[in-house]
Amino acid sequence: MKIQAAQETTTSTGKPHSEPVAGGPEPLWKKRETARLASVSTRTLENWTRQGRIPIFRIGRTVRFRWSDVAAALDKFRINGGTE
Repeated sequence: MKIQAAQETTTSTGKPHSEPVAGGPEPLWKKRETARLASVSTRTLENWTRQGRIPIFRIGRTVRFRWSDVAAALDKFRINGGTE
């Protein structure tokens, strides 16, 4: 899954949401967004970062994830070469 630069938009609830934009840098995702995209709990994501399985960006007290890093980590969990 390739995600490109982010453009700030709003969801139906009025909250900001990052949308990919062609040609820019890859966006950084919040923990909750990343966990939802990876179909895991935020606690699992925290454990994986503590174990060094997924690199993070720390900006002040906040933590951000690059989806390509998360996708690469998830690929390591693949069994039987990813065939089902």
